[in-house]
Amino acid sequence: MALAAITVMACGIAVLRNPNLPCDPLAGARWPKVDRHAAAMLFSAIVITACAVVLARQMAIAHREFAFTQMWILPDAASAERFTIGVQNFEKAADRYELEVRLDENVILRRSLALREGESWVSDLDVPIARDAAHKVEARLFMADDSQRVYRRVWIRTEPGA
Repeated sequence: MALAAITVMACGIAVLRNPNLPCDPLAGARWPKVDRHAAAMLFSAIVITACAVVLARQMAIAHREFAFTQMWILPDAASAERFTIGVQNFEKAADRYELEVRLDENVILRRSLALREGESWVSDLDVPIARDAAHKVEARLFMADDSQRVYRRVWIRTEPGA
């Protein structure tokens, strides 16, 4: 809006400075002669640009920037020995995982998971915790086809007497 007002004011100032300007803005103006080759080139450039914009927009809409797997562990408010473990697949396809839960470096659970894209797995787990010592409850997630490399890892520490 401000740009339009500035443009109108500038035109008014130009008319006041040179009142002999013709009223018809196209007076004496002629369209330049364009040969067919140049017109075809211009038309081709416009079509190619429009196609590129449409293609880029479709690819941007279809492209999800990140593919990942989310994993979490939460303590239960009512019981110090209960934990909720969850895994959600945000990969771009179904995947298979191996879940391993440890209590102070000792494996207490192994489970295979198969999750479709966007699917979650959540489970409550009772862990035999001695209340007089600190503990570390750790969940490790492996891709099913690479059981040597930890893909996701979460842990929670408990305090004595908790």
